[in-house]
Amino acid sequence: EKREEGTKKFRHDIRNHITLLQHFIRSQEYDKAEEYLDVMNEKVEAFGNHVSVHNGIADAILNKFYSEAEEKGIELRVKGHFPMECHIVAYDICTVLSNLLSNALLAEYQCKGEAIEVGIRYTEDELYLQVENDYAHELQISDGEFRTTKTDFGHGYGLANVRECVERTGGHMTISTENQRFKVMLCMRNEKEE
Repeated sequence: EKREEGTKKFRHDIRNHITLLQHFIRSQEYDKAEEYLDVMNEKVEAFGNHVSVHNGIADAILNKFYSEAEEKGIELRVKGHFPMECHIVAYDICTVLSNLLSNALLAEYQCKGEAIEVGIRYTEDELYLQVENDYAHELQISDGEFRTTKTDFGHGYGLANVRECVERTGGHMTISTENQRFKVMLCMRNEKEE
């Protein structure tokens, strides 16, 4: 919402910016025009969406983590997009993406990795999501479930919350840990509720 508000404000003033640039060019003040364009470009980059998957909720979450990853020198690569008619509730989209990307970013950063891969595809009634990242620490498994290695209070629920959302939609989730790559693959039902 903040990004969208910034975009609206910028659009509101764009004519004034163009008028000033035209003045610099007509006055042959090319250095000033170039400096002004640099400032404008920084403003646009600050609120621009880097990722779009045709779903406002997913876009907001992906762009948040894209910026965080970029700050840490990690690339967030996203392929695919959501269906134009997505019937998965915003709460579930937020829970799934936020938890998976938060875990992936932390693991990738801890092992000094370079990239997180996100894949999205769909059929008429299903949405498939895959998040893959590097990891370096020893994975802890208890009762067939992955356990957090975080020591501070309030952690350890992320994957369980993701699984709960996925299963609530009638979907399923699998996790692979081959070649020091942690890969979560899930399918969520995308059916309109009657």
